[in-house]
Amino acid sequence: MRWYTAVPTAAVATGAAVTGYASLYERTRWTLRRFDVPVLAPGSAPLTILQLSDLHMTAGQTSKQEWVRGLAELEPDLVIDTGDNLAGFDAVGPTLRALEPLLARPGAFVMGSNDYYAPRPKNPLKYFWKNHKRVLGTKLPWGGLRDGMLERGWIDLTNARGELTVDGRRIVFAGVDDPHLKFDRYDRVAGPADAGADLRIGLSHSPEPRVLDRFTADRYDLLLCGHTHGGQLRVPFYGALVTNCGIDRARARWLHRWAEPTPEQPTGTWLHVSAGLGTSPYAPVRFACPPEATLLTLTAREG
Repeated sequence: MRWYTAVPTAAVATGAAVTGYASLYERTRWTLRRFDVPVLAPGSAPLTILQLSDLHMTAGQTSKQEWVRGLAELEPDLVIDTGDNLAGFDAVGPTLRALEPLLARPGAFVMGSNDYYAPRPKNPLKYFWKNHKRVLGTKLPWGGLRDGMLERGWIDLTNARGELTVDGRRIVFAGVDDPHLKFDRYDRVAGPADAGADLRIGLSHSPEPRVLDRFTADRYDLLLCGHTHGGQLRVPFYGALVTNCGIDRARARWLHRWAEPTPEQPTGTWLHVSAGLGTSPYAPVRFACPPEATLLTLTAREG
């Protein structure tokens, strides 16, 4: 009898330890990830991009806000925000204050579903059901966030194209509204990316393959997305359990090739999916997947 009672006790203790680690420690283990991306023309000097995604900010998350402010010390050439910044009605001001020193640098953004709608409690098992019914929360005051970024010169790429000159390089962009909510209207930005630009970047909050394939067909060099939280709960030696979108589990986070080089597109198409900096207030845990921002160093390709 003692052997049978010991197993559940050990299991409960292990579960409690894992839950404590995931909710009390790893969830706030702010991490800077770095990748080199060979997408620039041969002989080009490097260019740095700081990508932020999925902050899911609430007013009381002062540790996250101070860490984000501190990223300005990296002095990135360009800042990209791929959405889901908000998680509360009082979060617009704190989010803009966290971003404030970065807003002084060239930047661009798209919105995500959790910028538009507040999070709500849900059964986490729904993420394992491909076609589960999506119920939206109350509308958030996302317009104030958008206006604050626009006022500082960042480009809104919500179903739009744009252009910036950064460190003497001309960068052209296209972006779509959140494909997770089917708000994307790629036809508004469709057409070959400017071949005369030094770099072509596509933005989408959710890395839906149907959208990534269209960016690729239009010859964008680099695609930047978020949404997946890297899986949020990852199993060692297995990876993400779910991606909450159409992307495969192997590319739920970090840098991967989406398309191989061709004579017409010598860089191929690179994809970076940020694991993001936050969680829903109703699922405040991360395991084997710390919250992170990414510094991408764009380098010259061979040839």
